[in-house]
Amino acid sequence: SSAKVVVTSRRGASLECTCVLITAPLSILKDGDIQFTPELPAPKRSAIRTMRMGAAGKVVCTFTTAFWPPALHMLLTDHNIFTQIWMYGQAQDQGYHVVTGYITGPGLAL
Repeated sequence: SSAKVVVTSRRGASLECTCVLITAPLSILKDGDIQFTPELPAPKRSAIRTMRMGAAGKVVCTFTTAFWPPALHMLLTDHNIFTQIWMYGQAQDQGYHVVTGYITGPGLAL
């Protein structure tokens, strides 16, 4: 296809491509910080307008020993504070193991 996409920065620099994949935070799309010409199709604009993102926080802990089973990588819980807990083994070769707890919803107000 001969269709081209032109990406222009705020400073006026342009880059011509055959396609572009944009992964932007919802807040950036809602605020209109990215201008699309032609504008996005109505269903996508509607989705951006109606979707919501809430606040979230995370707590990262490191341990010298993994106390969880090797096959366990994630927990989804109904706990009031940590709704997701992820266990990472990437740091094992560096002598530590990482657990990340994500806090969302009412638990974030604590």
